[in-house]
Parts: sequence; C-alpha cells; structure tokens
Amino acid sequence: MRTVQLLAVSAVLASSAPALANFIPEMTFEQKLSQADVAVVAKAEALHGKQGENGSSATLLVLRTLKGNPSAKIEVWTFSDIAELNPRCCEVGATYMMFLERTPKGPFASVQGYYGIVRIGAPRTRLNEALSHR
Repeated sequence: MRTVQLLAVSAVLASSAPALANFIPEMTFEQKLSQADVAVVAKAEALHGKQGENGSSATLLVLRTLKGNPSAKIEVWTFSDIAELNPRCCEVGATYMMFLERTPKGPFASVQGYYGIVRIGAPRTRLNEALSHR
C-alpha cells in the first residue's frame, strides 16, 4: 500500500511543471491585423499625462495606413494596469507599427499590449544625423 501511495505522489509531482503566470502568447501578424480597427505606421509627436501611469497617452502622426480610416493624428493609450497588456509606448520622435482598437473613452488601445505596438524607428538625434552623413 505504501508503495502505491509513493508512486501516486511521485506521479503528481512529476506532472506538475511550473506554469507561466499571466503568459500571453503573441498573435500572428494576420490575427493582429484582423482584430485591429486601425493598423498604422505612426510617429510619436507628444506625450500626455505621467507616463507609466493610468490615463497616460500619446499623440501620433499617421505616416501610413494599413487598415481602417484613422485621422491624420491619433491618440493612443500608453499604459495598462495589466502588466502583460502594457504597450510600453511611446517615445517622442520614434516611429511605430501599431495594431489598434477603438475604446469607449476616446484614445485607441493596442490590440495585444506590447505585441500590438512595435517600435520600428528611433527618434532623430543630432548624433544619428551626424553619423548618417558620413
């Protein structure tokens, strides 16, 4: 009987692998595009509110539209209380590929947090410009 109990406990312990807490797998490009109301390439122009806190947002100039009918300038939430959905956006002057959904409160929100807003260009700096003219 004791052997059976030890085998049962061993089986339970062996099968209980650590779980990835709050893991959100990244959607494919196609899935993000399908879920988005708007998909754009945009450049951050201004930040509003204290970044990294509720209510913070950014104004972006739309450079290219892949889906939807956005205005020439859009506002995007830059923070989420849910860490895995926090877009970690934006830096003024940087360019981003964004998969966005409309929200009832006004600004757009990332379709999939960090995965829905991808930085594709750094802001221009004097050092970058000097190095590019060499």
